[in-house]
Amino acid sequence: MFINKIIMKKILTLLPLLFSGMLVLAQTGNIRFTIERNPSQENQVFIKAKNFSAGALSGVLGDSKLTLCITIPSSAVGVVTTISSPIVGQGFGEVLRSKFGTDSVFAWNGIGTTGVVNFAPNVDVHIATVIFEQGPTAPTALVKLACIQNGGTGFDYCYIAPGGSEQGGYSNPFYSNVMPNPLLVNCGGANDPTANCTSTVGINTVALPVKFLSFYALKTGDDAKLNWTVENDEDNQFFDIERSTDGRTYTKFASVNAKANGKSVNTYDGADARLSSLNAKTIYYRIKQLDKSGTALYSPIRTLNVSATGSASLFPNPARSMSKLVVDAPVGGKASIVVRDATGKQAIQVNTNFVKGVNQLDLNVAALASGEYNVTITAEGVTQTLKLSKIN
Repeated sequence: MFINKIIMKKILTLLPLLFSGMLVLAQTGNIRFTIERNPSQENQVFIKAKNFSAGALSGVLGDSKLTLCITIPSSAVGVVTTISSPIVGQGFGEVLRSKFGTDSVFAWNGIGTTGVVNFAPNVDVHIATVIFEQGPTAPTALVKLACIQNGGTGFDYCYIAPGGSEQGGYSNPFYSNVMPNPLLVNCGGANDPTANCTSTVGINTVALPVKFLSFYALKTGDDAKLNWTVENDEDNQFFDIERSTDGRTYTKFASVNAKANGKSVNTYDGADARLSSLNAKTIYYRIKQLDKSGTALYSPIRTLNVSATGSASLFPNPARSMSKLVVDAPVGGKASIVVRDATGKQAIQVNTNFVKGVNQLDLNVAALASGEYNVTITAEGVTQTLKLSKIN
């Protein structure tokens, strides 16, 4: 039976939730999955996969190597959905209609046989499109992607296996919460007597919750300068700025209200004064965002060395393939960034122009051998050397 086939597979789960929820980036080891709104069709979302390992991954998909499901609350009238893939040969089997807690579930098992699908490092691969069919009403759907661990069946619901090789392991998913034991049961069965996931009203507008595009922390004198940029900012309420002196326990010390200007992408600023009074060598910062549904989202963590001078930072550090250099320049002009190994040998040189204020530059360190490097920034009003650790 199809139901048995579905529950015997690990499922990558796309969770579109009406009126509440948050965008989650589900990770299966080397490959992480994201969703984004189709920029030209508001009732569609794209599911993409990105390889975050150092080397290329590839293999045939098709039959049971990619399994997807979507859910909407059963309290809302049901919707009509269709799914397709831009990958030639990748199809999806008969829909399974079930129940996930209080949500209606629609799931598809991958069928067919593709050619070799290549997942180059740090490149988005469009693997599926989900369409919410038009209907007489147009509620807004907040779309959520999550890993579900042990879905009441003994199997994990988060799966892609190019060439049959599972890219698994998501105990610490990026941008996500693992959801345990969802109690998947048949819609209309003994555990769902209302059978309320059978009607055919479509979703007109798909809205994605807030997502952090960038976040950095710079030291200026004895103060910290914080800056972050988010997209899908329309449903946002406010941000709490949190700090820690041990990297484990965080305390809120400031809040910033959402701009509520109707723009999808916005940039925010914050500050932390008198770092020396905290009596710590390293300060850890993170941003907690709260949307109108009450869902919280945390930014990546940034660190500052209290004894450091200047206004430049690198993150991530240690870095595997890419590290972002952020420099707060007092004036604009020509700038040079030189990366040298422990012996002083030049490994990378980048010549660029800084604007007055904050500048961001991506350093591609994928080709460097593992070890310690010095990154020297030379510009008008800025001369600073930062330590960078390269890992494989």
